[in-house]
Amino acid sequence: MKSKLLTAALLSLCTLLLLAGCSQPSGEQAPEAQPLPDLVIGYTFSNHHEPILVAASMGDAFADRGVYLREVIERERYILIVDGNERANIELVVAGTGGEVVTMMEMGHVNMGFKSIGLPMSSIDQGASMRVLGPVHVDGFGLIASHEVPAENFDEFVAFVQAQELPVRIGHHQPNNSAVILFMESCRLLGLSVTEDPTDLTADILMVNMRGLANLIPAIDSGEVDAWIGPSPFPEMAVLNDVGNLIIDLKDLPPGGRWTDFPCCVFSATNATLDEHREIVEYLYKLLTISAEFANGNRDVAGRISADWTGVLEEAAINTMTVFSTDVTQSWLDHAALTLSVLQADGTISGAFEGRDLSEIMDELFDLSVFENARNR
Repeated sequence: MKSKLLTAALLSLCTLLLLAGCSQPSGEQAPEAQPLPDLVIGYTFSNHHEPILVAASMGDAFADRGVYLREVIERERYILIVDGNERANIELVVAGTGGEVVTMMEMGHVNMGFKSIGLPMSSIDQGASMRVLGPVHVDGFGLIASHEVPAENFDEFVAFVQAQELPVRIGHHQPNNSAVILFMESCRLLGLSVTEDPTDLTADILMVNMRGLANLIPAIDSGEVDAWIGPSPFPEMAVLNDVGNLIIDLKDLPPGGRWTDFPCCVFSATNATLDEHREIVEYLYKLLTISAEFANGNRDVAGRISADWTGVLEEAAINTMTVFSTDVTQSWLDHAALTLSVLQADGTISGAFEGRDLSEIMDELFDLSVFENARNR
């Protein structure tokens, strides 16, 4: 009996010693889990920003690719999951325009955002502390003509323009947007004269600022313009509503093959965000790449997500002419250089980038290492 009691006492003592060895030393506490960083992404209700809409909506459907967003509050708050681990709290903030996204980034209210490339280009030119990381889509612009214009393709449209005594009026939603830059440069190469001065009656084409995307479709109905150029989904919506004819997808403008991979919306981040959370930004860009690939290959699903989120007609969203891509190609860079030169010529670029070629400002404008690292993660 004494032997059994002694054995039990020894076992109890060993257990206590083991527990003591596994516990924290006296006076020390177990380290607390570090809180997740809170990062804010700005976007607009545009199907050009479809990759982030798809990523947020698809959730763990992308889990097998190693990165996805776990929903906390629908369309607002998410947790970035990387290889099964929580890495960051992500808040999506919708803005009225891409310019508002840039302003929020300049003020430090937003860490990353989507907007047309000319906006961060001009902002960084004026000293803003941010970098363009790369595209989220390319192309996605169309030329719509009134049914009164006797043309069903671009050759017929050019013939119509050349036959008129007065300039043909072509509307756009704002000066020097990507569609305007592309269209005017193509016209220049074709030998068509273009003006923005309504008193110049010698030009072939008068570009008319409609001051907003919402004014494009009504402008043909009212007879204010003969045609207009605009980003998807407005050309698709015009066709569905029988407002006019789609003359051409602008990427197919002559000379053939010249205009593919034309930049529009890009993903940017503040320098502070890149300094403090570079790895997280890279994983987010990887997720955008996955989402862009999915959107291109699954138009029915992605189009319905975009339509439901933005209010665009579902058929227009599904049949978008936009190509979703995060690839930084040489063609994309060449067209970015054209954008820079146009903005320099009209005085929009008048600061640090004035008089400089794109090759001279690459490191000041872009951080393409994010794109490269995201591809390898």
